[in-house]
Amino acid sequence: MATSVEQVTYNSPDGATIGKSSTEKISFYGVTPVVLNTTSSGLMVTTIGAALGTQTAVSTTRFSASTAAIMASTFAQVDALQVDMASLQALLNNIRTSLVNSGLMLGS
Repeated sequence: MATSVEQVTYNSPDGATIGKSSTEKISFYGVTPVVLNTTSSGLMVTTIGAALGTQTAVSTTRFSASTAAIMASTFAQVDALQVDMASLQALLNNIRTSLVNSGLMLGS
C-alpha cells in the first residue's frame, strides 16, 4: 500500500541538518517555530556529589569526637547532593521546555 510522505532529505553521504543556524526557527507537529534554546541551564551537570557544602560544626558535648566527625561529613555530603539535585532539576526543566517548545514533547 502506497503512503503519501514527503522526504525532507536527499540521502547525502554527509547527512542532513534541520536549521541552518541557531537563530533559525524550527518546530515539529504544528507548534509555533522557535529558535535554539541557549539558556545557561542547558550546560551538562558534572559535579554530582563532588562539591561539599559548608556545614556548621557538630557539638561534641553529646557525641564522641569520631561520631561528631562522621555526622559532620554526612551532613556536608547531604548538602552537596541537595545542590546537585537542584542543578539537575534546572537542567531537566530546561530540556523539557525545549522539547515542548519545539513540538517534540507534549506540554501540560
